[in-house]
Amino acid sequence: MNKWVSLCLLFGVLWVPTAQAEESCEAVLNAAEESYRAGRIREVYPVAEACAEERNTELKIRALLVLAKTYLADDREEEAAATVGELLALDPSFAPAPNDPDGFRIAVRQVRNRSVTSRVATVSKVDEPLREAPASVLVVTAEEIARRGYIDLEEVLHDLPGFDISRGNGEVYSNIYMRGYRSDRSDRMLFLVDGIEQNDLHSNTVYLSRQLPVSNVDTIEVVYGPASTIYGADAFTGVISITTKSPDALVGTSDRRMVVEAQVGGGEFGTSFAELTLAGRTPNERMSWSVTGRMFRSDEQDLTADSDWNYDPTELEDLNYEGLLQLTDALGEDLAGVCLRLVDRGCEVLVDDMGKPVGIGPTVEAAGQARALDQALFDALGDEVLGFNDDTRNWSLDAKLRFGDLTLGLQSWRREEGSSPWYPDLVRSGTGNIWIPRQTNLYARYSHSLGRHVTVNLLSRFKLHELDDESSVSRLITFAGSSLNILDFAADVVPAFQQLRFGQSSNEFRNEMTFVYQPSQTFSLVSGLEIRNRSLQLDLKSEVTSLVRANDSLNTTKYFNNQIGDATGDSSEFGVFAQASWRLHESLKVVFGGRYDTMQLRNETSFLLVDDGSEPGAASPMPQQVELAGSPDVLTPRLALVYTRGDFVARAVYAEAFKEPSNFQKSSREPGIREFPSPDLDQETVRNVELSVSWQPRSDRTVEVDLYEAFYSEAAAFKSEVDAGVTENPLLALETFPIASGTFKNTGALEVRGAQVTAKGRFGRWDFFGNYTYTEPFSIDPSDDLGGEIESVDRQRIGDIAKHRFNFGANLELNKHWNFNLRSNWVGERPTGEGTTVPDNIVEEVDAYFVSNAAVTYSGFPAGTTWQLVVRNLFDADYDHPGVQRGGEGFASLLPQPGRAVYLRLLYKWDGR
Repeated sequence: MNKWVSLCLLFGVLWVPTAQAEESCEAVLNAAEESYRAGRIREVYPVAEACAEERNTELKIRALLVLAKTYLADDREEEAAATVGELLALDPSFAPAPNDPDGFRIAVRQVRNRSVTSRVATVSKVDEPLREAPASVLVVTAEEIARRGYIDLEEVLHDLPGFDISRGNGEVYSNIYMRGYRSDRSDRMLFLVDGIEQNDLHSNTVYLSRQLPVSNVDTIEVVYGPASTIYGADAFTGVISITTKSPDALVGTSDRRMVVEAQVGGGEFGTSFAELTLAGRTPNERMSWSVTGRMFRSDEQDLTADSDWNYDPTELEDLNYEGLLQLTDALGEDLAGVCLRLVDRGCEVLVDDMGKPVGIGPTVEAAGQARALDQALFDALGDEVLGFNDDTRNWSLDAKLRFGDLTLGLQSWRREEGSSPWYPDLVRSGTGNIWIPRQTNLYARYSHSLGRHVTVNLLSRFKLHELDDESSVSRLITFAGSSLNILDFAADVVPAFQQLRFGQSSNEFRNEMTFVYQPSQTFSLVSGLEIRNRSLQLDLKSEVTSLVRANDSLNTTKYFNNQIGDATGDSSEFGVFAQASWRLHESLKVVFGGRYDTMQLRNETSFLLVDDGSEPGAASPMPQQVELAGSPDVLTPRLALVYTRGDFVARAVYAEAFKEPSNFQKSSREPGIREFPSPDLDQETVRNVELSVSWQPRSDRTVEVDLYEAFYSEAAAFKSEVDAGVTENPLLALETFPIASGTFKNTGALEVRGAQVTAKGRFGRWDFFGNYTYTEPFSIDPSDDLGGEIESVDRQRIGDIAKHRFNFGANLELNKHWNFNLRSNWVGERPTGEGTTVPDNIVEEVDAYFVSNAAVTYSGFPAGTTWQLVVRNLFDADYDHPGVQRGGEGFASLLPQPGRAVYLRLLYKWDGR
């Protein structure tokens, strides 16, 4: 409190002389502007240069503006560019007036393009110098995206530090693990497009695939580490923020009234894509607009040459059915008594060397009969059902309309992709695996200055996220796929093909008000409040149908219909935040802030889990009452010290964040996979400490080193669960035995230590970038797959995360027509399987790999066109990514990546006048 009192007294002492100086400068600037218009440029310099040192931001901007235009009129281009740079640093949104000289318009555009990576807005929701931002941030520009030949936005992340990626081309195109935190469906990071969250409301999934446009992206800002102080619950491991080009930026600063930009392309795997952007503005420049659409189609990589996806029923002859039908350890040792009464049904007790029962299994004859039952089902289904299918059909639409300080926007996308590569062929069939999320965002953004020092920003949006009810997952309930065991065989359970259909719809109204107070160059304050009203579907709508072979035909039975799929839980969430930046000394800045969040449920959110009764007790739990409660209030602080000395900047940051369990984690079920909800999941929290040093000897060369350590508490993960179940088959009447299912649990703590080194620079016509990532992630006091404590193990390596990664790229701008680009990625070995947090994977580690990508660009003929040849995996490397989710337990252990793939793209731009 004393600090704030002192600050107020200081402002009071300085107010009188400052006010007098402002009045004096305002009067002489009026005269200087008149002298410039009259061509008496020598009279401008002394006045404008003096007022350019003024503390008042508004007067300083006026002085820099007239000074820059005067330098240009006097052919002093270098001084003009430096002055424009100062002007844009004070007002990043500055736009020349319609009557400003063309030379000044061009200078502003050129300086802005050169310095686009020198300032960021994602960390603090206010524009600030990149090097002094209170977090580690990396920026990718539109020029870099174009030169490198990225066909989609997911590609960009492979060239950045701090990311481990499992591109599985399944229900989620890529699982993206940020800074060593392995999670399902990329649900621990925040993904923004123009400040609008793209995460799925029900599960917080990031569906970063090929549906979003590339050509209208202005910048991609990646904020590493917790960012809940500004963004709330979902910014847990970091933020990926995409800013698209504004309508005014697309049209430019000339007399153009409309612009058309288009691109078409295609290549391997029957891939084709197209983007179209239309932008324009009215003659009086009071209104501007833009519309961008994208379509992407692909047959994707055919994996049937791989034994895991060849869908060949003859391979059943080579499988060890005696081992596949066994129940051992926790699932078998208590069943010896049951098995002894089923000897005539092919069951036999397994014993160790001491004669102690350790499980049960089939006789040789029973194993042969089980193989025959599987074979009969496969023969009846045929290639049409079992064949591989992974087609992709995606689209998106982005529209903006600007009236002065008000912008209205629409974002809509639909992603329709197969998910066959996630699952081996003995677990899931190829057809019937398709995942179709779709999202629509409507938003209004208003920004206005209240006086000289205060700006208010308002953002309101409505978000609808749905899972199309055509989304489905098919599975094979067979002995070969380990879905059925000896007890199922003894109970005359018949192998079946099942199709599970899912649907989901959730929506959110969200309003945010942010205030920016900047009375001087030494102090600024960003504060705001946010209100979210959500209506979230508690569980996925689900329906299961089964095809069972009977008398050489397939009978269809619907045996499960989730009655609570339409039930919703409504909530109100409120957050208030503030972050101050105070330059204590010319070289030292301190940033401190915090956020308070609370949530309240608006209606009763308890429901009964039941099935439709068509097959009582068929692998379903007993009806269970589930009650969901609001989460506890949470406070997340951030503190940063930034020290600047010449070309060097040192930064120390402490930040916290929290992750609210999603409705998918708390209440959703997947029949036969997850029978039990997890309503009591606790919030996850993280504490992150980071140190960094950067060196920038000139504006186009920089090196930065970041060291960090993050401590995660109450980490949630999917764990198997053994529960008592009762079969109603007469053969096993009144017998109780364990049933394996799974649910989400808070499994303990994680500790991740790491380092990032990034460098980039321009040398003549060459541009280079490189980055190195070191990651050491561990689970502390880990639990086994059943949620129990692992004896004598205090730390366990987090699976599928590489210890070392290195990316490198070079670009040669040969002349105004030709550009050559080469990018390379080296990823070290990734531990997985036994001894890691992914124990079910039969692979001990995923091999290291090196892959390169190239792009050759020609522009200028015909006029307005650009041709680009893109080659992915230039040297045709053979490599894999790790399996996703519980990799190995019903999921593929390794995900084969495509070999060399060639694409051709044509871009065209038309300027209407």
